[in-house]
Amino acid sequence: MKTYKQCNPDICDWCNKLSTTLISHRDLDEGFFGPEYMVCAGCRRKESDQAERELEDMGFDDDWYCG
Repeated sequence: MKTYKQCNPDICDWCNKLSTTLISHRDLDEGFFGPEYMVCAGCRRKESDQAERELEDMGFDDDWYCG
């Protein structure tokens, strides 16, 4: 018997909500060898915002990059 996720591939792997913006993504903490997840844009944005806050807390600033 198939699971709900297998029958509904448009469900975000992280928040379990229906989404039309799913993209393949790896968890930052799991690295390049972790599994790929199908993640909605909202979850990606939350992860990016959290990573940015963590870098700021460690003293890293994005102004060092001049392009």
